[in-house]
Amino acid sequence: MKKAIVTMAVGEAYVQAFETHARPNWVRYADRHGYDLFVLTEPIDTRSQRSIHWQKLLVGMLPEIKAYDVVVWLDADVIINARTAPCVVSQVTGERIAVADPPEQVSAAETVSERFLAFAIKFNTEIEGGVAAPLHVRKPRAELSYRPPGDLRAIERSINTGLIVFRPALHNEFLAKCYAKGHPDAPDGSFEQTPISYELQAADMAEYIDGRFNATWAEYAAVHYPFLYDYAFINANQDLARKCVNVFYHSNYFCHFAGAGRHSITKTMLELVDQDAPHVMAALAPDFWVRRGEVYADLEE
Repeated sequence: MKKAIVTMAVGEAYVQAFETHARPNWVRYADRHGYDLFVLTEPIDTRSQRSIHWQKLLVGMLPEIKAYDVVVWLDADVIINARTAPCVVSQVTGERIAVADPPEQVSAAETVSERFLAFAIKFNTEIEGGVAAPLHVRKPRAELSYRPPGDLRAIERSINTGLIVFRPALHNEFLAKCYAKGHPDAPDGSFEQTPISYELQAADMAEYIDGRFNATWAEYAAVHYPFLYDYAFINANQDLARKCVNVFYHSNYFCHFAGAGRHSITKTMLELVDQDAPHVMAALAPDFWVRRGEVYADLEE
């Protein structure tokens, strides 16, 4: 089976960020599991007025990619835990387009989306000096706004399209039709995600795989480390923030640092991840990790 991983990084800043933070472990992962890696640095549709995020729907049409049996699209702000992540294609069982199963509930009274939105508003207001700035945050169940009147098809999830696993021979036509519908960028700032999330569910084209293949740091932090959404706290406790984001990285496979560049939860903490650490303890307590043989010497095998 011919497998490819594809992403797009257009512009010097995006290329540099990908080369610095993502490429080394992407290459390790691709070599380990037998993928070819493509990093596109130019738009496919140069006439489009929409955000470049939409062009992930067109990559399977490129001659150099069309011949692959399976294509894994990853956003360029995903970093891969190459040490632990299994082959994502091996997780796909059907003939639908595979996406990561998004986490839904924090508790019986609150969804992940609701928690994330609440903390994002708080955080954004603080960093803007008390003024609530426009948010690049997808609102809970925003997909329902795309459903025509009388359409009762199940739209139950908010899919993050930072990961899409598809077969060009089977899915290029569907993806191209989604692109050709001309949905504008979503008004809530989620660009292509909400419209594509709707289209995948409305056509019953989504297969859901392990959520660790597209774990979004901002949502994970809102659920597990909400104190990081306190701007003063995060500035005063950088070492704790570093430990939190390393637990996130070592607990997941594909770690997605989605969000606006000025948002220190979503982007800045990517730089704190120790991608070379062989174990979460090596990242959190390196002195202990070095001494582990001595510490464990008296334990039974």
